Amino acid sequence: EHVQIHRILPAEASWDFLLLADPERKQAEAYLYMGDCYAAAQGERTVGILVLLATAPRTLEIMNFAVDEHL
Repeated sequence: EHVQIHRILPAEASWDFLLLADPERKQAEAYLYMGDCYAAAQGERTVGILVLLATAPRTLEIMNFAVDEHL
């Protein structure tokens, strides 16, 4: 089954994935609300998360990235 990536609101982000990539919840939460969040889904199941933050003009930094380890 194909994986689809779509932008989500911070409130829709899976903390299981966010904390897998960064166990410091306060730091992960800061990135989540300052950046743009994307979820990867396979059917109805979330299989990954990505948070990007603009750090300079035309520059994005990956602040949080995690995928389901059972894929």
